[in-house]
Amino acid sequence: MSDEKTTPVTDEAKPAETAQKSEDAKASDSKENQGQNGRGDRNERGGGGGRRPRRNNNRKQREPKEFEEAILQIDRVTRVTKGGRQLRFRVSVVIGDQKGRVGFGIGKSSEVMMGVQKAIADAKKNLIKVPIFEDSIPHAIEMKYKATRVLLFPAPEGKGVIAGGAVRKVLELAGVKNVLSKMHGSRNKLNASYATINALKSLQNRAPHKKKGEEAETTEVEENKATEAKAPAKKTEAKKAVPSKAPKSDKVDDLTKIEGIGPKIAELINKAGMITFADLAKAKTEALQTILDEAGSRYKTHDPSTWVEQSKLAAADKWDELKKLQDELDGGKRA
Repeated sequence: MSDEKTTPVTDEAKPAETAQKSEDAKASDSKENQGQNGRGDRNERGGGGGRRPRRNNNRKQREPKEFEEAILQIDRVTRVTKGGRQLRFRVSVVIGDQKGRVGFGIGKSSEVMMGVQKAIADAKKNLIKVPIFEDSIPHAIEMKYKATRVLLFPAPEGKGVIAGGAVRKVLELAGVKNVLSKMHGSRNKLNASYATINALKSLQNRAPHKKKGEEAETTEVEENKATEAKAPAKKTEAKKAVPSKAPKSDKVDDLTKIEGIGPKIAELINKAGMITFADLAKAKTEALQTILDEAGSRYKTHDPSTWVEQSKLAAADKWDELKKLQDELDGGKRA
């Protein structure tokens, strides 16, 4: 037998060791369970410790409104009943698409928003179509509603909406961009809006009438365009034909030196194209007589039979012979 000392294992030491081992095992099991539970929770939440998935942000885009709205006024109305006073709100609204459609409505409710919705629904039931020509109304119009009288006049481009209050809102939402207005009588917004709606409703769907001056200008412009389209060939022909004509002389003779021709008759002859003695010498007596007849009855008594002969002598500078001839004709008296 060896001399080594051995410590005997007693029964009391065994329970202590088994207790320590059981506590260590429980601790390790609890850690594993915590780890597994943590992973499980993460996996259930979605993603093993990663970020949460993003939400779908594909929100529906709002559709554009069919009509634009404008609140004219909000009034507080009370009704006295047997049980007491009932307080409500009266909302007046104008709607329009700025393309010729406009409407006016009134809504009553205990809440303002409900009143606005009722007024919009009422306005949609009372829509009207407004005839618009060149961003203005076709003609002037006057309309009366109760104590309010509204006058509307067409305006040229760039003038704008010359109006105020309820009339302006109704015209702008109707799509009228150039108009003049005047309001007489009551300034109540309800009356003004009703009068404006009735005026736009009674407009005639026709093109505006133009003034005489504008019509003449437009016809002249159209004629000029038509002639310019056809002109090029004619212009070239006219330019070629001009050089062949003999140039006109700037000399003007005093035709009153002829016996029987006064200043007014000389002016008539000059308008006919005869400005020199040579021109008058080439004329015929019948042509001169027609000039006098067209001038009026006061010139029909003149006799142009000797004017051609006298003008021939004057064109040849034979003044002595001309004087003798005139003395023979009228005893030396000049007309």
